[in-house]
This record gives sequence, structure tokens and C-alpha cells, in this order.
Amino acid sequence: MGLLKANFLPEMNLAVEAALSAGEQIMRIYQSQFSHTLKDNQEPVCEADIISNKIIIEALKPLGYPILSEESADDLIRLKSKKVWIIDPLDGTNDFIKKTGEFTIMIGLVEAGRPILG
Repeated sequence: MGLLKANFLPEMNLAVEAALSAGEQIMRIYQSQFSHTLKDNQEPVCEADIISNKIIIEALKPLGYPILSEESADDLIRLKSKKVWIIDPLDGTNDFIKKTGEFTIMIGLVEAGRPILG
């Protein structure tokens, strides 16, 4: 895609491209009939959450930073890393299910406990 060519952090292009790729798939699902289930904490999860999570993780993986995601098991190795990706692959799943249009993809990068992009 290569949409951003400015002098941003090198991770910015990767994060934007991950969000755009996941967004394309999320919107494909949004336009269709889909179902959802409940996680152990009674929060809803649907195919869009899972697909978006997979796309984003695969896109961010090449940099080697640990990833903390709402839809994946927490790998505590992140606690020993200087940089960590924090993602919510579909923030607003309830609104996605209700088709209100009020949902988003969230990707952030934290360095030494401080957010540096999102």
C-alpha cells in the first residue's frame, strides 16, 4: 500500500497498513450476515474480531515486538520488552453487531511504558 511517505516513526507505516488491511476485512464481514458468541467474560466476539486480530498480528510480527491483544492470550514476555504493541482488533464489537457504525481498530506502540504512536 505505502500510503504514508512522511518522516514518521518507521513503525507507523506498518501500523497504518495493518489497520487498513484489517479494516477491509472487517467491512466485508460488516456488510454480510454474521453471528457472534460470548467469551468467558460474557463479552461478545465475532468473526471480524478474530480475522482482524490475525491480520494485525501477522503484519506487526516482523518487527519482533511482543503484542498484547484483547483477542489473544497474554504472553507475559511483553513485560521484559522495551517496546510492545497493544491492539484491540475490533473496538466496539457490540456496536459492530448492532450495525451502528460505531467501531474502530486500535493499534498502539508503547516504549518503556509510554505510548509513542497509535
